[in-house]
Amino acid sequence: MPALPPPAASEQAVTGLRSDSPPSQMGAAIADRAKLVAGRTGTIGWCYAAVKSVLMPFGIELFGRAAWMAAAQLLKDKRFQVVPGKELCPGDIMVHGKSRSHPDGHIAVYLGNDAEASDHLQRVITGGTYGRTLVFRVKQKPAAPAVRVASSAAPDRQPPKNALPLGAGTAEGTDHTASLILSMHGAIANPAGDREAIAASEADRQTPGSFRI
Repeated sequence: MPALPPPAASEQAVTGLRSDSPPSQMGAAIADRAKLVAGRTGTIGWCYAAVKSVLMPFGIELFGRAAWMAAAQLLKDKRFQVVPGKELCPGDIMVHGKSRSHPDGHIAVYLGNDAEASDHLQRVITGGTYGRTLVFRVKQKPAAPAVRVASSAAPDRQPPKNALPLGAGTAEGTDHTASLILSMHGAIANPAGDREAIAASEADRQTPGSFRI
């Protein structure tokens, strides 16, 4: 990493930093992209636009024109948690509130080794001349739920409604089939009897204790 410019005179390097905590996979990816965006941008005063572009590919959208506005949005985002500023790890998002000297606040992504990235690379700054500073860390993704594998046994298959009875083609099956055809012919030839059968079936359905389909 190239040497970073020191903070402006009105800003202070963060004090009391401990050794960097190991980042999550997501945090490391955010830090890598933030470093890339800051290196390509190289401006001053566009920190919020740069961090927006860093987070957007991860499905994290921030709105508004000023950096301090990100704090309220990230507080409501269940993918993030607030962590102490002395326990920074790469990928943490630092949001500095607005003040009289900094009406837009400031936002940056921590890279590790006391460095941050926004629209440019520099040493981490403190909120000494800003408003309240909050540090947000993306939560680890929950483990994927176990998938129950269905049994390999073939499911029971019911024969089609118009399938011939079992044994069709044999002498016994032929007799049974002939009887079925004759009974069907009788029902067709005698529609009155068919209507009576339907009425009887409906009466059975209404009988208390019977099952309705």
